[in-house]
Order: sequence, then structure tokens, then C-alpha cells
Amino acid sequence: MIQVTVDRFENNLAVVEISKDKFSRIPSVVIPDAKEGDTITITARKNSQFMISKKDDNYSYVLTPKGKYALPHDVTDGAKPGDYIAFEVDSIATEHRVSKIRKLVDSLFE
Repeated sequence: MIQVTVDRFENNLAVVEISKDKFSRIPSVVIPDAKEGDTITITARKNSQFMISKKDDNYSYVLTPKGKYALPHDVTDGAKPGDYIAFEVDSIATEHRVSKIRKLVDSLFE
């Protein structure tokens, strides 16, 4: 499992933060309900509609109902060809992160 945060959208790509100052781009088609600031959990899951079809040195290629998309290896968390992968908005993790940020901001103005 890996968690990323949606930083912004650029055309048909979501720019996600993987870790502090490390960003990657993923096709927004795999996270259609996400918005900026959402935490996305990426996990291996048998009942997912997304499957890793192949890998090369830089990308894992994901088959979706809308076609094949390249994902950087750092967001596929070791998935191999034939593995299914799920992308879900994690509302609890998102709210936790937002709450933490609010507390930090509030502490600046106390």
C-alpha cells in the first residue's frame, strides 16, 4: 500500500506528492473522484478494474476500461504484470491531514 496526496491537476494528469518534495504524475482517469488535497490509497486488490499489463525500466502500464496508461514505478508499489491495483480516495486520511494543517495554521496566530 502507498498513499499519495493530490497536489494539482494538469490537463489529464494528477500531480501527486509521494513524499516530502517528491512528486509524480498519474493519469486522472484512475482517480476520477479525487480533488486537490485528497489522499489517495493505492493497493493491490483482486476486484479492481485496473491491471498492470507490463513494466519497463521507468513505468508500469495499467489497463483501464478507457485504455492503457503509464504509471511511474514509485506509485505502483512493486506491483507486477498481472496484478490488479486499486486507487481510492481515503477520506479519513484526507481529513486527518487537513485537521493537522489547520492546527498548525491556528498555532501561528495564537
